[in-house]
Amino acid sequence: MRKPTTTHTHTARRPRVFYGWWIATAAAVQGFYFSATFYQGFTAFFNPIVKEFGWSRAATAAATSLQRTESGVIGPFVGFFIDRYGVRWVILTGTVIIALGFFFLARVYSLMAFYGAILTIALGLALASSIATTVVVGNWFVRHRSRAMTIAFGGGAFGGTMAPLLVWAIGRYGWRPVLDWIGLGTLLVCIPAALVMRYRPESYGYRPDGLEPQTDGSGVAAPGDARSTQAASAPRPSVVGDGGDDGFTFREMLRLPAFWQLMLSMGIGGLVMSSVGLFSIPGLESFGISTGTAGLVVLFTSVFNVAGRFGLGFLGDVVDKRYILAATFLVMALGSLAFAAIHQPWHIIFFLLLYPPGHGGTVPVRYSLLAEYFGRRSYGALIGVTMTLTAIFGIVGPVFTGWMFDVTGSYRWPFVIMGGVGLIAVPLTLAVKPPMMDTSVSSRATTPDR
Repeated sequence: MRKPTTTHTHTARRPRVFYGWWIATAAAVQGFYFSATFYQGFTAFFNPIVKEFGWSRAATAAATSLQRTESGVIGPFVGFFIDRYGVRWVILTGTVIIALGFFFLARVYSLMAFYGAILTIALGLALASSIATTVVVGNWFVRHRSRAMTIAFGGGAFGGTMAPLLVWAIGRYGWRPVLDWIGLGTLLVCIPAALVMRYRPESYGYRPDGLEPQTDGSGVAAPGDARSTQAASAPRPSVVGDGGDDGFTFREMLRLPAFWQLMLSMGIGGLVMSSVGLFSIPGLESFGISTGTAGLVVLFTSVFNVAGRFGLGFLGDVVDKRYILAATFLVMALGSLAFAAIHQPWHIIFFLLLYPPGHGGTVPVRYSLLAEYFGRRSYGALIGVTMTLTAIFGIVGPVFTGWMFDVTGSYRWPFVIMGGVGLIAVPLTLAVKPPMMDTSVSSRATTPDR
C-alpha cells in the first residue's frame, strides 16, 4: 500500500549562535588591543618619553588632549558617515591609520612630531574604535543591549592587564621598538576583527537579539522585515519602541532636555576618567610607589574594571540604567579622592574598590541608555556627537592635571578637584527624565543599510 506523501516546509536554517554575539566579541578583541596599547597602556610610555626629551608634563599631556580634540571634531562626521554608508570600510581604514601612527610615534624626535603622531593615531581611533563598534552593537541588540555592550566594551577593560608587560618591555628594549611592535600588532589583530562587522541585522535577514523575522509565506525569512513573531512577548524599551528603525532624528534630539543633561553628566565623568587614565603610573610614582608596583596597580585596576563592567552592565538590562549610571559617577568621583589620599601602598586598596568598578560600569550602561532613550534611527550620529561633546571635558582633565603638577609638584590637588567636580554628575543624571516620542513621526522614512 502506498504511503501518504508528507509535505515538508523548508525553512532557512539559522545559526545556533546569533551573529550579533560574534560582532560583540570582535568589538571586545579590538577594544582590548586599543586599550592595552593606547587608552590604558600609554601611561607606561609617559615617563620614559618625558625623561628622554625633558618636556614638561603639561606639554606632554597636551598630546592626549589633542587626541581627544581631534576625535571630538571628527566624531560627528564618523557617526553620520556610518549611518549613511555602513561601517566595515570605516573601521578598516581607521585600523591602517592607527598602525601608521604607531610607526610614526616610534620615530619622533621633537614635540611637534610627537603631537603629529598622536593626532594620526587619534584619527584612526576616531574611525575604527568606539564610535563605530558602539553603533554596530547598538543596532544588533535591544532586549540584551546592555549585556552585549558589556561584552563589547569588556575587552577594553582588560587592556590594563598588559601594563606590567609594557613596563617590562620598555625597560628591556626601549619605548621605540615596543611602539613598532604595537603598530604591527594593530594590523594583525584588528583587521580580522573589522571584517566581522555588519551594520544592521535587518539587511541580513535578522531582527535585533536574534528574534525570528516574519516569513514571506514560503518559510524563508524576509530580509529587512521590521516585525517579529516574538516581538509581542519581548520586553520593550520604555521610550522609543521595539528597536526597529524607530527613534528620534538627530535634529529632534537637540531639542530634548534629556540629551543635554546626559551630555553634561557624561562629560563630567570623562573629566575624571581622562586624568586617572593618563596619570595613574606617574601619579603613583610621585607618591613614592615603585614603577613595578604602579604597573601592577594598573593591572588590578583592569581586573576590578572588568568586575564593574560585567556586573553593572548585565544589571542594566533589568534595572533602570539611569540609577546605575549615577552610581558609577559617584564611585568614580570617590575613587579620584581616594587616589589623592594614597600615602602608603595599602591605601591603594580603597582606590581599587571604588574607581575601577565605576569606570567599568559606566561605559556599557551609558551607551545602552542613549539607545534606549533616543532609538536607533540616528544612533551613529548620536554616538559621534556624544563623544565630541564629552571630549571637551576629556581635553581639560589631562592638561589641568599636568599643569597643576608643574606648578605644585604634586598630583594630589588635581585629583581632589576632579573628585569634587565628578560628584556633580550624580544629581544631574538622576534628574534626567526619559523623552517621550510623538507617535505621529513613527513612520518616517529610514536610511537603507549599506
